[in-house]
Amino acid sequence: MSVTGIRQSNNCTSKCLSLLKSMAVTFPSFLK
Repeated sequence: MSVTGIRQSNNCTSKCLSLLKSMAVTFPSFLK
């Protein structure tokens, strides 16, 4: 895998992690 490919995949994972964090924060408010 090229260096740019690794950077893109790492950027995607960081975006997914931030999305999961935001969902984890907003999800409990939906349950209430």
